Amino acid sequence: MLSAARYYADTSGRRVSIEYALIRDINDQPWRAELLAKRLRKHWASWCTSTSFR
Repeated sequence: MLSAARYYADTSGRRVSIEYALIRDINDQPWRAELLAKRLRKHWASWCTSTSFR
């Protein structure tokens, strides 16, 4: 999906937003955040916003 988003941004000239919701005790472990950051950096340096649902 990230490759497709990068392709779209490159070919359209439009901005792409990636949203990832952190849910306590489901996907809020530090290793998951590090993996997400690594994957985002691979495709482009981007602004990231995290939202915590409780």
